[in-house]
Amino acid sequence: MTGALRDKIIGAWELVSYIERDSPDGPARYPHGEDAQGLIMYTPDGYMSAQIMTPGRPAYDQPIARGGTTEQAAAAALGYLAYSGPFTVDESTGVVDHHVAVSLLPNWLGSVQVRYPELDGDRLTISSTTPLAGGGKVWSTLVWARPGAQVA
Repeated sequence: MTGALRDKIIGAWELVSYIERDSPDGPARYPHGEDAQGLIMYTPDGYMSAQIMTPGRPAYDQPIARGGTTEQAAAAALGYLAYSGPFTVDESTGVVDHHVAVSLLPNWLGSVQVRYPELDGDRLTISSTTPLAGGGKVWSTLVWARPGAQVA
């Protein structure tokens, strides 16, 4: 494919898989289950939004933001990852930076989340590493597909 990476990622993508590892070659774990659901969107005016959830989270007692018990709210938050903000693309390196303006994870507010994308037709694989307190890291690989695309 020819053209700028930024132009190629614009639009909506549906989550195919989300895997984390404690080392680049470590065993895979699925933080939101093997059937995780999600969307990531990149807009032409330079914003992105990512939403990932664990299916089957318990419903709240009332269908409003504060309508759940403490336990329901904890399960909802632990089973969800969401953040949004501007994004930039370094066309020379192929790196996409997500500049976090809002996030379910307070630690990410104001941060730049560095992403390493690979495009293969209607499939977008995004890799990243997240440093942990104490010196460890988490390697994440998320596979996304254009809505309606046939992805094996």
